[in-house]
Amino acid sequence: MSALRSGAPIKSRRDVYTALRQVDFDPLFDKAKGPISHAAFDEWHAAAVDRLLGVEPRLTVGWAAKMINVYLKTRCYIGAQGRHHLSEAIHPPIDAGLWIGLRREFSDRPNILKQTHCVEKIKDIVDYATYMCIISGCRDAARAVGCKLIEVEQFWAGTEFTAVKR
Repeated sequence: MSALRSGAPIKSRRDVYTALRQVDFDPLFDKAKGPISHAAFDEWHAAAVDRLLGVEPRLTVGWAAKMINVYLKTRCYIGAQGRHHLSEAIHPPIDAGLWIGLRREFSDRPNILKQTHCVEKIKDIVDYATYMCIISGCRDAARAVGCKLIEVEQFWAGTEFTAVKR
């Protein structure tokens, strides 16, 4: 779904890239630093979200995280760049389509849904603890199906929102 229709607080390409340029992604791509752990990535991610919030006051934690996660999904998972184990540590972009897909796939797993659906709108992810609750549920979902955390996106139902009616 495009930023224009999603309710994103910043919509222009210029504003998005201006904000993202303020985040130091170098620690994730310097292979001389060796493999990255999930804990080290999570620490970097929390600081990166905080940085985005500092430079772009229109963002909430949820929107800042989504911007970072979309960028990293493209560069790390699809582009296969970054330190060893980075693609295993990155977070999926959270949005309505993912929430719908997770609810469908894990309808019989209330322990997962309690975490992933502690809120159900990006704008309602207003603190990092809430964001990490969702990510924790996504980690449980990934373990349940035997995939990387980013690969819980396989349950994304977002195309239902963008279908063109004729």
